[in-house]
Amino acid sequence: MPIVEWKESYSLKNEALDKQHKKLLGILNRLYDDFMEGVNDSAYETTIDKLLAYADYHFKTEEQLMDKMRHAHTYSHLQQHKVFYENIRQLKETAGQSSKEQSRELIEFLVNWVVQHMIVEDGKITQ
Repeated sequence: MPIVEWKESYSLKNEALDKQHKKLLGILNRLYDDFMEGVNDSAYETTIDKLLAYADYHFKTEEQLMDKMRHAHTYSHLQQHKVFYENIRQLKETAGQSSKEQSRELIEFLVNWVVQHMIVEDGKITQ
C-alpha cells in the first residue's frame, strides 16, 4: 500500500517536473513497501540507492531550470536539496542498525519533505 499518492494539487503544470515528481513518489512508495515487507538489507539499500540516484537526476533538472530563469530562490532551493540528500544518506547508513520506528519515521519525513517541497518550493519555480 502506498505511503503517498499523486494528487492533481501537486501538479506544477510543467509536464517534465510533474513526471519526475510522480517517479520520485513512486520510488518513495517502493522504499516504504520494502521497509514494511521486511525485505533483506541488500534489497532495501538498493531501493535507497535508486532514490538517491533519481533525486540527483531530478534536482539537477530543477537546478538547470532555475539557472536558466535566474531564479531568486536558487541558493535556498539548493540548500534544501542538500537536506534531502543527507536524510537519505542517514537512512542508508542506519539500514539494519536503527529501530523499525526510527526507520519508519525517517521514511515518513522524506515523504512529507518531498510533498511539501513540491507544493511550496518547486511551485516557486513555475510561478
